Amino acid sequence: MNALKHDFAIAGETGQPAEFTPQLPLTLDLSQRWNALHRTAREIGKLGQLGPERRYGEIENFPLNAARAPEWRRDLTDRALADLAAVLDHGLSALHAIVAENRDPTAAAVSLWREFHRAREGILDLVASDEMLKG
Repeated sequence: MNALKHDFAIAGETGQPAEFTPQLPLTLDLSQRWNALHRTAREIGKLGQLGPERRYGEIENFPLNAARAPEWRRDLTDRALADLAAVLDHGLSALHAIVAENRDPTAAAVSLWREFHRAREGILDLVASDEMLKG
């Protein structure tokens, strides 16, 4: 886990959430890793002949929600992001190998896309507040 710390100065914009603690991973780091996962997923979707996905509320708010989550959930989230990135990267390499052999990657890409969605839902659930889980 990244041990860097950062104090955000957003004067007048918003107050710090009650759960905010100095040992949080960088929200920017989470955002970059989250966006990298989605870039990889978008490429997988193209190979699966799927249209672009519309990113909505909880997907867009993931870094902030993760920063507000309890420490044990942040730790699990950090590991889950790393695991999902590894799966997607290896899967995308396999899809590129299929394409290099002039074979159709559509079925494999759609399967990998579905796995991405299932894993992403689990990650989103990890950082969801108790109110979000009840509602």
